[in-house]
Amino acid sequence: MHGRQPTMHLLRSLSTLLVTLCLLACNQEQKQAGPDGFQRPPTKILVSPAQFREISRKLEAIGTAQANESVTITAKVTDTISQIRFEDGQTIEQGDILVELTDTEEAALLREAEANVTDAKLGLDRFDNLFLQAAYQSHKLTKHARGTTRSSPDNSH
Repeated sequence: MHGRQPTMHLLRSLSTLLVTLCLLACNQEQKQAGPDGFQRPPTKILVSPAQFREISRKLEAIGTAQANESVTITAKVTDTISQIRFEDGQTIEQGDILVELTDTEEAALLREAEANVTDAKLGLDRFDNLFLQAAYQSHKLTKHARGTTRSSPDNSH
């Protein structure tokens, strides 16, 4: 209902304009001919019943347009955009991926971190092996030392 009020107002305005033009045309017929004796033919007016129609509000202009709403997107990292995943004017939802950044630096850092983890695991395995070897050698020495002290002649008392 609210959308029809401007249309009704426009139709009333057009009807008033049409009646005014008709009256002006009738008034022109009553005037006398000009100094050279020429009289204009009557003005033709086309009349049709008022209709409800959609009126598009299209405006063509040269200049700078500014949106009513806008969003500023900032990244927490400095990188270049590798892919844009939306079209101008497209409706998006929260959580949608809008752009993809190049990940060459992050990929290199990930490979470096994975190599560091591999090195750390190898170092831990080496340490475990050395620890086991040292424990075994310590056990052997302790066993040997106990065996030596039992068989010594000083322990005969």
